[in-house]
Amino acid sequence: MNKTKLLERIQTGQTIAERAFADLSEAERNQAGTHEHWSAKDTLAHITAWQMRWVDWLSPLGEGKPLNAEGPAPVEDDDRANAKIFAANQHRAWAQIHADYQNASRQILKLAALLSEEELNSPQHFAWLEEPTLARRFTGTFYWHLQEHLARLFIERKNPAHALEIAEEFSRQVGADEPAVDRAVALYNLACYAALMGRQEIAISNLKTALSLDPGLIGWSKQDTDLDSLREHPAFKAMYASLPAS
Repeated sequence: MNKTKLLERIQTGQTIAERAFADLSEAERNQAGTHEHWSAKDTLAHITAWQMRWVDWLSPLGEGKPLNAEGPAPVEDDDRANAKIFAANQHRAWAQIHADYQNASRQILKLAALLSEEELNSPQHFAWLEEPTLARRFTGTFYWHLQEHLARLFIERKNPAHALEIAEEFSRQVGADEPAVDRAVALYNLACYAALMGRQEIAISNLKTALSLDPGLIGWSKQDTDLDSLREHPAFKAMYASLPAS
């Protein structure tokens, strides 16, 4: 993904997110949550903290300095990190957390623009990356991760219709002219949220297309708990009977 499209995608995600936040009442924004059931502000604090990990790594670019060649600071364990993020933010007000998120949003657009196309898209440039390229990592952290938590937030609020609208809006940004693997991710994510909302036909239709675009997802789909509500559906079983062995 070239730099222009990457920045546009990140900015689009931010716009969708801000519209979703505007749908929350003041009481909902400041409601306290628990470690097991995050509130809106807990969710936003989580999103912001993981985004800031990359913003901090990129920050030397703003001063004309080289990046840490080993990547962002390592995380010992995702669950422990998330518990620390929750504890550090649970008593803060929405306005404070939202201001932090907006700062991260501005910073990533500013700093990512300083990266070269080669840095963003060469698989060889950052050997420590788990993803093929930095552009794909940024799309995951600053776009799909945002979609995931916004959709789940509105599912938790017992508003599945709005959750599905949000998931669909994110997924629609990936056009038919984009690589099959990117379209597959978009449709697979949408299938997961539709399944969680009980929209089985929408889920199965999108999942079928996603798996045809990227058969590498078949193995994971067989164990993904987000899809558990579909497993006894006749169309779901028929789909797997026709797929290649993973």
